Amino acid sequence: MTTLNITTAIATVTDEQIDRCHRIYDLNKNEVFYQVESESDSLVEYEVRYNKERGYTCTCPAGQEGFCHCYKNGVCKHVVWSVAAAREFHDNEIKEQGDIATLQGSGVPLETAIAMAYNETPTQCEQFTVVVDLTLSSLDGMKWIERDGRMIPTGY
Repeated sequence: MTTLNITTAIATVTDEQIDRCHRIYDLNKNEVFYQVESESDSLVEYEVRYNKERGYTCTCPAGQEGFCHCYKNGVCKHVVWSVAAAREFHDNEIKEQGDIATLQGSGVPLETAIAMAYNETPTQCEQFTVVVDLTLSSLDGMKWIERDGRMIPTGY
């Protein structure tokens, strides 16, 4: 199967089909693969892998037969879905890396920028971090009081 065929095939993959794909990172082998839920039995998952020597493999019945009956795309639907899921994952990674760089350029600490880009709650008390554009305002000389473990400005 050529890359062009896969690219054409993944254009028709639905969000529901992508949601059946679970990206797994095998720490022992230092490789990424996908577990894809079966459409006919939600308790069954197939493993989709790629390597340079063999190309795509899948543990589904069609994959175990070497995709010999997969005439349309040359691989099973689980491979197509996992390739679509991988593309979506990488597209999101690129976007999130850009968001992190933009936030850091605005003065946001790296850990907070990462948490914000991945829609996570920042660790420790960083959720109270205030980013101030010093060209527009200044807190120099501001008097502060502590209330409920937080510092509150009271004025000059």
